[in-house]
Amino acid sequence: MSFIKKFIFVLVFTIILFCKPSYGSNVSFPDGLLIGDENGIYVDVNGDYIMYADRMKAGDVINRSLIIENIENNQSFELFMSSKPLFSTGPIDLLDKISLNLKLDEKEIYSGRLYGDDGINMVTNSLPLGKYYYGDSAVLNITVKLDENIPKELFYNKSVAEIIWKFTAIKEEASDLPKTGQIIKKWLYILSVCMMFVIIMLFIIKRHNANSL
Repeated sequence: MSFIKKFIFVLVFTIILFCKPSYGSNVSFPDGLLIGDENGIYVDVNGDYIMYADRMKAGDVINRSLIIENIENNQSFELFMSSKPLFSTGPIDLLDKISLNLKLDEKEIYSGRLYGDDGINMVTNSLPLGKYYYGDSAVLNITVKLDENIPKELFYNKSVAEIIWKFTAIKEEASDLPKTGQIIKKWLYILSVCMMFVIIMLFIIKRHNANSL
């Protein structure tokens, strides 16, 4: 019989939208802010994304790439991530023995235990993932690795861990964004000034030519 017995490791990503009062009490994840992995699995209307793994062996590594993209016109969002460890049972404390590395567009933003409290403590503070204007996108690379030095005898019995990662999207005030109407008015003003300048120049040239006759 193999020394490696099955154990389960579950990550539940829960995403909640906190809107400012002017946007009402809707807590659904915004349609215009998309987060999904390379397998085409996106968060649902409740913001849930599940990463599941079992039969992991000592030293196993799992990689996921979450694509973040804002496709909501004239709206920006600030994105944050926090960690809520729920439980770890069995002979292996998976929250302690699994390491987590997060890279946002290849820039490391967290490296430590899956628990989430090493360096930047995601348990007590939200980890900022940047501001996303319309058309902005980024890739969040997630790497989890089970400690390769775990004794084989600890795998005889099942170990289970569950953790919630909360992605919080804060909608920016509409006044903070350039509105289409304001842009049009700005360019109409610039155009009118240019036309006025051209008319004045034509008038001056016409008078100059008339005086030269």
